[in-house]
Amino acid sequence: MNGIRRSILSNVLLLVLMTVLAAPVVSHPPSDMLLEYDLDSSILNVTITHGVSDPEDHYIEKVRVEIDDAHIFTEDYDNQSTTGTFTLSYTLNASVGDNISVEAECNKYGELIEHLTVEANGSSGNGSGGGGSGGNATLDGKITSGEYDHKASFGGGDLVIHWKVQGSTIQMALVGKTTGWVSIGLDPSTAMEDADMILGWVDEDGAHVKDQFSTGPYGPHKDDTKLGGTDDIDEFGGSEDGGFTTIEVVRDLDTGDTNDKVIPVDGPIDIIWAMGDSDDPSMIHEFSGRGSGVINFATGRSSEEDDRELWPTHAVLMGTGTAIALVGIIIAIFFRKRPWWLKAHMSFGITGASMVLTGLLVAIYMVEDSGAEHFRVTHGRLGLITGILTLATVCMGYNGVKRKSRKLRTAHKWVAKLTMVLLIMAVMGGLNQAGVT
Repeated sequence: MNGIRRSILSNVLLLVLMTVLAAPVVSHPPSDMLLEYDLDSSILNVTITHGVSDPEDHYIEKVRVEIDDAHIFTEDYDNQSTTGTFTLSYTLNASVGDNISVEAECNKYGELIEHLTVEANGSSGNGSGGGGSGGNATLDGKITSGEYDHKASFGGGDLVIHWKVQGSTIQMALVGKTTGWVSIGLDPSTAMEDADMILGWVDEDGAHVKDQFSTGPYGPHKDDTKLGGTDDIDEFGGSEDGGFTTIEVVRDLDTGDTNDKVIPVDGPIDIIWAMGDSDDPSMIHEFSGRGSGVINFATGRSSEEDDRELWPTHAVLMGTGTAIALVGIIIAIFFRKRPWWLKAHMSFGITGASMVLTGLLVAIYMVEDSGAEHFRVTHGRLGLITGILTLATVCMGYNGVKRKSRKLRTAHKWVAKLTMVLLIMAVMGGLNQAGVT
């Protein structure tokens, strides 16, 4: 009886540990925050982007405001008004030159801090935030016959890029088969890293365009203005019609901004593209299409690379393998007195482990094929550790039975439980990275 109690207690503690460790993986702080202060009205507007599925359960619970490092007030909340971007307004007495600091804290995990300095021109801000470009919305967002000199089609026609070069500027149109956002990245080094990005969408307020730069193979890609650069979209426009979104922009071929790439008129340039179903910038990893290719803006020639979507295969292998391995653990814990338990436990364990290890190999191939660095992100490193532990668990279990070694069986039992915790964390982290959770 004492052995049963110890077993139940150890597994309850295991479940608690899984919950505690997994919480930071599936939760996240705000992805963006725009501060605007109106000196005349003494109103501070805080626009927060925090993409969630249930704003009653996952939300911004605290907003803390300071002026010159002195705490002014903290507001508490028990939900957020939308699943993505929302604005909070506060009355705040500030003077020219004051440094306003705002911290937005997620009720589950993490926080984001932004600053702005109050200026004398009446209105101050810390960047373009969730709105549009700093350029003028003078383009109509419609493609007419003869308006552009060249076009290139990607994704079987899901995205068509039109362009024309006029002196030192280029006018470009992105036409995507979506009612959400569309984007293009110029001259990436590996995957998304170092890409000069233009992202746009159309909602009830009109067209919005962002001039951004990706700092890593999988992002993030922030507004140029938040990276010390400038917003170099001179003109923009957009429309949404018949299930297609059109975004038009005008910018210099060479903006002089270190966060922008020079668009060549005498040779090809690598590009990446993507689009999503949502107008919410916080949901930009919910892809409805993406790919890569090469465009020669001078001649109009283009080619498309074969970007096979392997991450769903990786996700299915890892998720299914984890579930099957978990069944094997449950059999070993609760059905140990049944005559068939060992064969069933080994069958489920080996099958689950084989799927997990195959899923890890698929992930390694995906990263290698993209040219990105292996195990750069936490999810990748966690996957490697769980892969090694999964193999070790199977080996210890097999040798423990074959050699009738009590020490090996005991080690197998505890390593298996640790591996399951890490596997669940890896699966949940992967889903979160892909924008599923």
